Amino acid sequence: MLVAAYYGLHSLDLNSMFRTVAISTLYTNERIEDPIASSLSHFKQICCRYNVQLEYVNFWNQLDSHWLSDTTRPYIFVISGSLDSLTIEQILCSVQNGSNLIILSPPWEIIYNTSSPSFQELHNNLLQFLNKRTGYCIEKDTEIVFGQGKIFYIEHDRVNDLLLESGLFGGVKKSEKIEKEQQIESFIQKASTFNVPCVDCQVRSIPMTWPQDQPIVIEIELTQRSSQVINELLVAIKVPSSFEPLSTTEIYLEDIRPNSKRSIAVLVVPRSQGNYFNPVKIDVTFQDKKQSIFLPESQIKIISSLPELLRSSRPSKIDLSSTLTKYEAKLQPLATSSNLLELLSVDPDAVIAKVRRIGEHICKSIARRHLSDYSNKWTFAIVTKQLFSASILNSKAKGYIDTIRVFGNMAAHADDVDTIQFDHEDALSICYALVLFLKEVTEKNLI
Repeated sequence: MLVAAYYGLHSLDLNSMFRTVAISTLYTNERIEDPIASSLSHFKQICCRYNVQLEYVNFWNQLDSHWLSDTTRPYIFVISGSLDSLTIEQILCSVQNGSNLIILSPPWEIIYNTSSPSFQELHNNLLQFLNKRTGYCIEKDTEIVFGQGKIFYIEHDRVNDLLLESGLFGGVKKSEKIEKEQQIESFIQKASTFNVPCVDCQVRSIPMTWPQDQPIVIEIELTQRSSQVINELLVAIKVPSSFEPLSTTEIYLEDIRPNSKRSIAVLVVPRSQGNYFNPVKIDVTFQDKKQSIFLPESQIKIISSLPELLRSSRPSKIDLSSTLTKYEAKLQPLATSSNLLELLSVDPDAVIAKVRRIGEHICKSIARRHLSDYSNKWTFAIVTKQLFSASILNSKAKGYIDTIRVFGNMAAHADDVDTIQFDHEDALSICYALVLFLKEVTEKNLI
């Protein structure tokens, strides 16, 4: 995960921006004409799809007060408006070491009517400081190289929520929305590519719950984020001491091209039950420099067996016949409600495997409609993760579909895993998880 620190006038959350408008209208003389022009919520969401976590600088300071002076890795800085000279100087030192800086021209004429001269003066002071410090005349829609890093100065309209959200002045045209999303994606790809060697990793697939003494495949995607070739790279994957590695946890890679991706898989067996927070840590070493990869917080619960968990969480009453019929159209073309009900008593494994295929089909249909960067090459696990990262699936829906995915994988390979056998009640519960998932996505008009 790449760290992107935000300083500025825009809001990263559209709802917060609307609340600010309401408060300003009621209690102050300052009036914000269009909150959507001052919101970067879609920019933040699209950053997340590219494994760039854009947060207010206070968020990163809470995690590590020394991160701003870190020279072991490049960062992304986003400034809207102005900033004190001391912080600017720190950011420019980081840019000289390879970080990238994005400056947004604030929407004076739209947002801050009564105070625009003072805000604009501060912004101009910022530009004058940067011009003097860098030796360049920084103008809008320009990209300059400063030291080993890059500085972008762009119009706020290129990345704000205008044309992406319906607001005070009308709706959104689908064609304009798609065009702007593609524009933002293109810019994020450029701004998250560095002139210095940089490697980013994502844990693509790890279950939230897993049985003790059963192998877990941890899938990791490595992305080369720099414009130069990395000749040699060591990836070290760390897991809890009670997780027994069945494969090497140190992988050497060679000749990693710019903007290329590599997939890594590690096989481990958890030997003790319990809750494990942030169970995977990754270090990369290249050119005699070691970096610890930032990863989102995660948790895995190791239990005695998955069937035991499934049975303990089984709903007391399931009227599956009526609930499945309600979503008949959503099951097709892979199944019908009558077909699933007939299979329940004769082949539980087949039902669970079929429900998994239905869940995957629905998730990929949602992704095609709502994710502009969707790829047919994505696995089921990647699709659900991307939908959740983009706030399309909520945590409840993701919990249901992850249950379906994990149990479906086990049912599909029942011959290989002879220690786990599913019965009619297990299949019934998985069908009910599908119903609850369908209820969530239908109520949100995702399908």
